[in-house]
Amino acid sequence: MSEVSPPMDPGVEVLATDIAHPESFARAIYHQCRAGDSPGAIDLGATALQLYPNHAPIWDAVALALRYPDRLEDAEAFHRRAVALEPNNPGFKTNLAMTLIDLGRTQEASQLLREVLNANPFFQYAGIQLMLAELMSGNLEEGWKVHSQRLGWHAYASQIRDSKLPTWDGKSKGKILLLGEEGAGERMMYASMFQEVMDSGNEIVIECCGVNGGFKRFARLMERSFPQAEISLTPGSAKADYQLAMGSLAPIFRPTWDHFPKHRGYLKANPARTEQLRRKINAKGLTVGLSWKSGSTNLMPRKSLPIHAFKQILGIDNITFVNLQFGETVDDRNSSHEAMSIVDTGVDLYNDMEGVASLMKACDLVITVSNTNAHLAGALGIPTWILVPARTGRMWFWGLNRDDCPWYPSVKLFRQEETWGPALAKLHRSLLNLQWERQFLSAA
Repeated sequence: MSEVSPPMDPGVEVLATDIAHPESFARAIYHQCRAGDSPGAIDLGATALQLYPNHAPIWDAVALALRYPDRLEDAEAFHRRAVALEPNNPGFKTNLAMTLIDLGRTQEASQLLREVLNANPFFQYAGIQLMLAELMSGNLEEGWKVHSQRLGWHAYASQIRDSKLPTWDGKSKGKILLLGEEGAGERMMYASMFQEVMDSGNEIVIECCGVNGGFKRFARLMERSFPQAEISLTPGSAKADYQLAMGSLAPIFRPTWDHFPKHRGYLKANPARTEQLRRKINAKGLTVGLSWKSGSTNLMPRKSLPIHAFKQILGIDNITFVNLQFGETVDDRNSSHEAMSIVDTGVDLYNDMEGVASLMKACDLVITVSNTNAHLAGALGIPTWILVPARTGRMWFWGLNRDDCPWYPSVKLFRQEETWGPALAKLHRSLLNLQWERQFLSAA
């Protein structure tokens, strides 16, 4: 959604061997990259640039491919070459800014994006990147200003169902239909404001359907957590006075950092099921839930870790590790003696989100990469340690450098450096310290 691709008619096969048309190369490079084959796209780009060294779309497409193996410095150079060849192309400048954001140079990116938008006010991809740059850098005032424009951008508006109701202004009283947007993680994050809407004298309907129907699996959890709210599972079935996209609650209730409450969790697990799972786990020491993969298609390699990266952590005595990783994990968990110790409770870790919430509450700590589990654990108020990628794959809500997260007070961030090694070593030391503290307190 955040990249600007060369135009391509749907269903038209791109033949990279058609050397009479350099645009065919650019399209093939881009779509090979989007298919997950960045090395192949980069190799194809090298061939294309030998034939067409002055064709800007090829330079831009190769730059996008270079982002995914985290060759960001190379990507920046290729983007700049594309911009030099076509200095008035807003897409090339926006893609350069996207790479600058990944490099942590958000101020430089913001300046470039504002230049793009001054010349091209309706270029939505520049708006999206400017929003991410400002929010990631912690500039909420400017970030929310740009964020408020997102519903005019097709890339965002196409994900949000328009119920044709008047938009809630944050002040009027009535029944508000909260429309789902973005992914499940963001929706759980925005759920931190649902109770505040009701406390201000309104009723709410939480949409668990919408364009992205995957949030239906969270319906029972939302119902338990917000019993006064109505849950909508079918588009158009709810009656309300106003509508508001969930993300639009943030400028109203979180305009500055001072407006983030120090909550202890707002989503509620099933206590009886939590106790049942706690007995099933039957841990003798600390119980630690573990999740090591992201489900994000393009960013999964950047946000995920192989299970063997946790070998030293899994080898700590008197800690019971519980599987929280959704998807197929049997091979991972059978890959080593340490990984085989991870307890699988039989909970459906993708579809049964109420079960996952109860399982997390049975844990003393959750260790996870940046994925849906990170948001769920934080929203439950569980002590949670999140491994955050350094560059490509870093999400705006984790910020640039901080080790906490205002959205989730129970979260601590362990940031990747040049490699994951330092973050994992720090996490290992922190886990040993936590184990010692628990043992000391229990003996006191």
